Amino acid sequence: MTPNPEIERLRGLVSAGNPQAAAELALDLADRFPANAEIMDASIDALVRSGDIESALRLSEAAAGRGHPASRFRFGRLLREAGQAPAAIEALEAALAADHEPRTEVLLHLALAQADLRRETQAMALLEELLEIEPGHQLAQFNLASLLQAAGRGAEAERLFLQVLERDPTFSEALSRDLYGRRMTQGDRTLVRRAEKRARSQMTP
Repeated sequence: MTPNPEIERLRGLVSAGNPQAAAELALDLADRFPANAEIMDASIDALVRSGDIESALRLSEAAAGRGHPASRFRFGRLLREAGQAPAAIEALEAALAADHEPRTEVLLHLALAQADLRRETQAMALLEELLEIEPGHQLAQFNLASLLQAAGRGAEAERLFLQVLERDPTFSEALSRDLYGRRMTQGDRTLVRRAEKRARSQMTP
């Protein structure tokens, strides 16, 4: 597929660290090509990276209104990142009902939004559903372990997180960079330290 020159230009501005020009071009493209899902999605991403969350939300809502599952998913993610968990849940559930792929990513972000509202039971059920589809999904395993830890089920949490470390000993290093906006809690740090210590002891001859 030939790259869209308008999208490439937009991404170039983002990569060059020119947020104002990127935001202006994103809004212009969205205004000229409102029915082009690829351009709308690229414009939304550019606006988010440029820090214009309000415009990104507006475009996402307009795209989602056209019934595209991907736009629903993107809209839900943006809403959650903007701290609007109830509205994010509504959008993500719509994406789930529309069979957006990959389903695992919708389930993950829906679980995170539920956890934001302290709906731990719903969040755990969604993560368990995700792990039935993809048993080795590391972020799902970590977030489920985190919820188990917070619920006082430390032994279960440690066993689950240990499975992640057995497959990827460097996973802990990536946590601070890739938690989709969720901050590490003290309980998370305790869980990681405990699991890492156990993993090291199992490696000792």
